[in-house]
Amino acid sequence: MSKVTWVYPKSVDELTECLKNDTRPHGGGTGFMRNVPQSGSLADLSGVGIASVRVTDGSVRIGGAATFTAAASAIAAARPGHIVARALYDAASPALRNRITIGGSLALFPPWSSVVGPLVALDAELTIVGATTGTYPVSEYIGNRELGAETAITEIRADASREWESHWYRFAPTHFNYPLFTVVVLTELDGTSISDCRIVLTGNRGRFKRLEAVENEIRGTSQPAVEVTPADLGAGFPDRQGFSGEYLTHLAAVAITRGLRGAERNAT
Repeated sequence: MSKVTWVYPKSVDELTECLKNDTRPHGGGTGFMRNVPQSGSLADLSGVGIASVRVTDGSVRIGGAATFTAAASAIAAARPGHIVARALYDAASPALRNRITIGGSLALFPPWSSVVGPLVALDAELTIVGATTGTYPVSEYIGNRELGAETAITEIRADASREWESHWYRFAPTHFNYPLFTVVVLTELDGTSISDCRIVLTGNRGRFKRLEAVENEIRGTSQPAVEVTPADLGAGFPDRQGFSGEYLTHLAAVAITRGLRGAERNAT
């Protein structure tokens, strides 16, 4: 018989105190579907006030308890074609997008989480409260499991002041399958020359990687002449769902090349 105790914080301060007492945050609850808690405490985030989404000329600010659907809709309404909205709409299924929260997806980083790549590429930051309180780059938070212990994400902030051309690619055997990898490419152009770019992979060994060495090599290159090879990636993929790691690495290199050359790009 379950001995789970529910608590209902009504502010960030109350949530912070709850998390210091071995209480886990509960937003959409999808993270508990495979491992249903049988004891301990859960904090319902619905009354904390961290589910809003605000988009201005300078930033995108997403509450940690905002669902994928709510965040994607608000961002797309303000910035059509924005890479974060496109990635969120591509994740999971409509029913799950109505439940999965941005904060929970970053905290757990499950296979269906498509938001990590775009946020890392945009140098996004997040704020956590609980046993640790502070603001950290998304890339640092994901790479440091200690930051996720007894904490909750209250807000994610991404810069929106720069006009990037963006390319999003999600590889899955069928649309409803979990992606085997995702690719994010952001570019700024000076004529046909790439003046700046950011490239992020997810699904590789190590879970995600920003390809800074490739970015440095490509800056100043003529866009039509860009060619990224599997050897350039410096990131391998495990064999998965009948596909070899070698083949997945090849596909990722092709997807990055297409993105850098301007295929299927949108303004972000």
